[in-house]
Amino acid sequence: MAEAIRQMRKALDLLSQLADTPRRQRTELELQLALGGALIAATGHATDETGHAYARARRLCELLNDTPHLLRALWGEFVHYHVRAEVNRSHRAAEELLDLAGQQNDTAALVAGHRAVGDSWLHRGQLDSARAHLERGLALYDPAQQRSLTVLFAENARVAMLSFLSLTLGLLGFAEQAQLRSTEALAEARELSHPISLAFALSVACRLHFVLAEPRTVLRRAEELIALTTEQGFAFFLAMGTTYRGWTLVEAGDAQVGIDWLRRGIDGFRASGAAWILPFYLAQLATAHAKMGQPEVGLGQLSEALALTEKSGVRWFEAELYRRRGELLRTARPGTTAEAEADFHRAITIARQQDAKLWELRAAASLVS
Repeated sequence: MAEAIRQMRKALDLLSQLADTPRRQRTELELQLALGGALIAATGHATDETGHAYARARRLCELLNDTPHLLRALWGEFVHYHVRAEVNRSHRAAEELLDLAGQQNDTAALVAGHRAVGDSWLHRGQLDSARAHLERGLALYDPAQQRSLTVLFAENARVAMLSFLSLTLGLLGFAEQAQLRSTEALAEARELSHPISLAFALSVACRLHFVLAEPRTVLRRAEELIALTTEQGFAFFLAMGTTYRGWTLVEAGDAQVGIDWLRRGIDGFRASGAAWILPFYLAQLATAHAKMGQPEVGLGQLSEALALTEKSGVRWFEAELYRRRGELLRTARPGTTAEAEADFHRAITIARQQDAKLWELRAAASLVS
């Protein structure tokens, strides 16, 4: 990927020396879209350069009246803003992509549109809507026609949809179905022999098994993710694997080493410009500090996580943040029982609004314990 990016940058430099004709613009458009996909793999979805590549591609599509390439540029804009936690901009791009794909009767773009809108609703905490779009996208997916499009959208669409559907089902309370979909996603990625798709599937599998409280499975997936991304130079996904490895160390009783891993992963995640699941990682760090006998540090991190959630609108983990703060308040600050219970009630309310049975059951158990 690093060499591919270097060559595409050289090509763009050479193009800048040519007259600004439609032919030159079409060549640049192809390069910008290819560069965007390569940058996602190498540096992450949220970097400024990734965003610039897709924004420039969109501008060229408008100049050339090129709808097929505009669909790809919209997907790039969606994923760029989505990972940066700019949810209003990302959701608009996702819906624009889906609407335009419908107008063009482009099945491959419809798949990408349903994947994007489903992903967006999942992270905004609208689980039923997320499930509907992801299942619709999977129903439309035709391997014979669409596997070749993987490179255009960074990771394979079926792998992505199965992965996000697994997480959605887990939050809805269907743990067994969630695990099956995650296994399918990993099997599909391995069959494709496509490293970025496998890294994607492993990263979401880590998140699924974290929320299902299965640290042994998280450890296996995280170690594979770290090995793969180290070999391939996928810095963004490496940072994610590092955080999950840190959590498993904390769960195994090695809190200080786990904190070191968590901080390294979070620093790498932030360095890429990513923010959309940062509150989730901060919650892991808060738990680690509580286990180290530093509950006030943990409470500070949970407060930061809740503030980021409110600012961004990425609410899939919001109920669990309130539950964890309630648990930590109850153990760290004697006399705050009422405040802790208020957090548990808030968590239950949010979980019910989202139909997130997993979070609702955990918050209800915390309330009565």
